[in-house]
Amino acid sequence: QDLLCYHVVNNGDPYEGLPEMTFHFANADWNLPPSNIFRMVESGITCLVIKDGEMPIFGNVAQQNLHVKYDLGKGLLSFAPA
Repeated sequence: QDLLCYHVVNNGDPYEGLPEMTFHFANADWNLPPSNIFRMVESGITCLVIKDGEMPIFGNVAQQNLHVKYDLGKGLLSFAPA
């Protein structure tokens, strides 16, 4: 599996300078900061933690520092910064 990784210089913030990612939904945009999509895999190396696959999954890392509401009856997903 190919990974998207960056060599980073840790000056206190291991995610400084890394890109954020925005998912565009019908009525909202979900902006994920680097800390929600990258993880340090070894000293000075951080990699994107989103995997390729048939079914998109927003895991616990992507949902950190967010209030996420699932309304299964109405088929709605709501989210807001925590």
